[in-house]
Amino acid sequence: MSRIDNLDKVLNYVSIFSKNLASVNTAELSMNIEIEIDELTEYLEELGNRGYINNYDNGSYINVGNN
Repeated sequence: MSRIDNLDKVLNYVSIFSKNLASVNTAELSMNIEIEIDELTEYLEELGNRGYINNYDNGSYINVGNN
């Protein structure tokens, strides 16, 4: 898969499973979408820098703010 496909896959999963601002655990996310944790961490950081998701120690969730 290409980088953009993987970014889309991560964003889609986080948006579906982070209902009501419940965070998605990074390890759980890695297992469910089958992307290595190191690579996933890069994707989560990039999506966070772009303002699509919020990343915290306990996981990530979709950004529902004004972007």
